[in-house]
Order: sequence, then structure tokens, then C-alpha cells
Amino acid sequence: MNRAVDFSILQLPDSHSELCSIFTDGSCFCGDCPYFAISSSACIEVFANHWNTVDAQLVPGNDHSSYRAEVFAIELALQKRWRIHFFTDCQAVIDVLQSLLECRFANTQPKPIEHWDLWKRIWWHISQRPPETIQVTKVDAHTNWQQSDDEGLRWAGKYNDIVDHTAKNVLRHTHGNLLAFCVRQHEIYMVRYQEGCHWLSYILDQSMSKIV
Repeated sequence: MNRAVDFSILQLPDSHSELCSIFTDGSCFCGDCPYFAISSSACIEVFANHWNTVDAQLVPGNDHSSYRAEVFAIELALQKRWRIHFFTDCQAVIDVLQSLLECRFANTQPKPIEHWDLWKRIWWHISQRPPETIQVTKVDAHTNWQQSDDEGLRWAGKYNDIVDHTAKNVLRHTHGNLLAFCVRQHEIYMVRYQEGCHWLSYILDQSMSKIV
């Protein structure tokens, strides 16, 4: 909690930029623990013969999960680019993003949903620009793209792997001490959790034997 970062100020990028191909991803370590999960997000822009990191950050706040990391990656891109074709491997994120775009097309307000603290910031971005400036495509996650004969699959798989590593490196390299702390405390937590489950199971067994 003491090391949590705050959300950045919402800002609009240059509206005269061309359509950008942006891959987004999120990464989460210790994701099965509600107390020591730690996550990060990244987005990269892909050009004809190269790519570059648009942004990569620790997920703000204390609520960390792989899903929230995937969602936050969308905001990172919207903060830096105006016209975006998103490529992501998270269908849940695509579903919500498309529903928000439909609201923008219909000029209606979306209803608050789970993780609205993140989605309402994305909705602010969507509401500030024409809906046709945002497109989204689903890509497959962690494929053996090197062995594929399909040029499109190789292209998508390559950059999806790159953005995945970029998101992980936020924690491995930039916040290595925080990651090490969370992993260590998560291991302690899991040992105590398992010991507690064994103790509870023993108590229940004893209680049932007395009833019988």
C-alpha cells in the first residue's frame, strides 16, 4: 500500500496523428493472492520494420490483477495516441471496449461496471474523440508463431510476445525490489494458508467423528 502509485492526470494526445497499430498487454505476479498480487501494463507501437514502447507502468492503486493490468494498458495507449488500432489477446477487455464504443456511436452513457475506476477513465477518452478513431482486433496469446506459415499470425504473435515481455519487465527491472517483496510475502502467505486449511480440515474431521 505504501508503494502504490497514483493515477496520472487525464490528457488528450495530438489529434492530427495517423492511425497507430498498438499492441497492449498486462502482467501479474502472485495473482492468486488478494494481498500480494502485483501487476504492470505496457503498450507498444508497431511500424513497418520496427516497434517502440509507447508506455509501460506499474498498475496504480492497491487492487492488482492480470485483468486490471490488461485494462490499464488500454488507457496508457489512449493517453499517448489519438487514432488507434488496438491488438490485444484479452477477449474480456475487447468486449467491454466495444460496448463503450457502441455507447459512443449511440451517444448514450454507459452503465458503471466492474472495475469502473479504470473503465471510466477509458470512457472519458472515448467520449472526447470520434468513435471511429478506435479499432480493436483480438490476437491469440502465447502461440508458436515462429512455426506458422501464416504471415499475419507470425506478425501478430511476434509483437504480442514483445508487449508481454515489456509488461513483465516493468516489474522485473523497474520495480524489482517491490516484486521480490511481494513474491516473498506471497510464499509466506501460501504456507500459512495451507497450514490453516489443514488445521480447519482436522477440526472438521474431529467434529464429524463426534457426531457419528
